[in-house]
Amino acid sequence: MGLPADTNRRVMEDWHLAIALTIAWDADWDDYDRSLLDHRLEIPENAPKEHRLRLETYNHKYIRFSVLQKRVLEDKLPSPSMFGKAGPEGWRKTQYTDVRILCLRPPAAKGLPLRMLHNVFRQFTLNLHKPLPKGSATADSATRVAATLCAEMGKAFDNETQRSETFDTCFFPLFSDGDRWKFEHLVKVKHSALPVLVKLVNEPYGEDVHRLLARHHFAPSLYGYARYEGAPCAYIMEYLQSLTWTTLYNFSRGNASNKDKRAIRRSLQHLVGILEDNQVVHGDLRPVNIMLQVDDERKLVRSKGRKSTAKIRVVDFDWAGKAGEVLYPVLRNQDIDWPGNSDGPIEGGHNRQLVKSWFYEAFSLPFDTVPPKNADLEDRRHT
Repeated sequence: MGLPADTNRRVMEDWHLAIALTIAWDADWDDYDRSLLDHRLEIPENAPKEHRLRLETYNHKYIRFSVLQKRVLEDKLPSPSMFGKAGPEGWRKTQYTDVRILCLRPPAAKGLPLRMLHNVFRQFTLNLHKPLPKGSATADSATRVAATLCAEMGKAFDNETQRSETFDTCFFPLFSDGDRWKFEHLVKVKHSALPVLVKLVNEPYGEDVHRLLARHHFAPSLYGYARYEGAPCAYIMEYLQSLTWTTLYNFSRGNASNKDKRAIRRSLQHLVGILEDNQVVHGDLRPVNIMLQVDDERKLVRSKGRKSTAKIRVVDFDWAGKAGEVLYPVLRNQDIDWPGNSDGPIEGGHNRQLVKSWFYEAFSLPFDTVPPKNADLEDRRHT
């Protein structure tokens, strides 16, 4: 091939050097090293068609690599989770595009080193030759979980729910009971080990609203959080055990007495009033996000007295915050009659509007109507 062959041989050597620098993730890239990402094979016009196509394929593959590495060097690499936000079909479609490597699910579980996918992964480089710290009894289990996750991450998923459930299953070996995250896995306490729930959050979380409702016993206790730069924030909160708590959605599908319905309404009215008085919003007060305490027979636990109330805990504060400042997500369930627009502000009155939209259908009672004076007689007839 003459001169082009010699030139292309040098280009291939440059490519090998660029890839070696990429694998050695802590290498410093000078101007010359960066220029290697722009080197391309020459394609002689008089070369056989098959030979030209092969060279074009090689160039195309290297261009895809060089574009990714440039993003790494410029610190502009997007988070893999961003590719799940491209609409209802985002998960499926993205995995068959040229940027699928950034989605952490390349075909056949093959692709560039994990640390190239996003800067956050560089924070977890581990020197395996160093002794593990004290209290690392679960290190073997964690290694197995990591291996399982790596295998699963290479697969394509139809939707985010399927992906999340698969990854959750991978984590089960880390926890002794398989489905409960226990307090001793996070911190040590002097007197007891409390069952807790750990919520990992990448987006903003309505911590202030959560704490406000927890002070009024309308949300699980929030024990604390762990936040590290480049990693999800872990919120540690009270675990509502399924034996004594159920969602309002599940409870509403049973045969609730009139006393139960009114007790739930009183508690919800108090809850919404607290939010309105403090000019904050939850944003997603649907029955699936409201927990009710029940007894061994799955009956509602009510306070004593003529105007009894239900014990309620609200969960999922991902949208919560100051009224008029926090926004609804762009993507949300279109079957719900939401008070506001997608990507629009969550206003102070939206808490009440949303509860009113489903309460009557669930309990055949208007949410804002004050119970009549003879409500107790009616309760006794239906209890």
